[in-house]
Amino acid sequence: MTCARRHGTVTALAAVREDLPSLADLGYEGAADIIHVPIKKKAGQHKLSDDQHTYNKLLRGLRGVGERANALLTVTFKACAGSVSAPGASGRSPKQRWSCSTAKTTGP
Repeated sequence: MTCARRHGTVTALAAVREDLPSLADLGYEGAADIIHVPIKKKAGQHKLSDDQHTYNKLLRGLRGVGERANALLTVTFKACAGSVSAPGASGRSPKQRWSCSTAKTTGP
């Protein structure tokens, strides 16, 4: 959540939330008014209602499609890593390029 706020992702999603609904896991619970997140049981609550359980199931199914698409794209780009036009051609790993850490990294 900190990373998403630091890079302006939550703000950008807030600006387009009517036209582009966003789905997330419980890690984005703090932005539930902007992003659709699963419903969590409250302290002392025995179980979720049927409606809440169904809502969580629907979100899980929709997110699964997006997660699968992302996995396929990742595999495709890894296969192209030797190409000059590949996203990894900069010599930096995806973790280094997208890291929210403020620590300095060695290398390019």
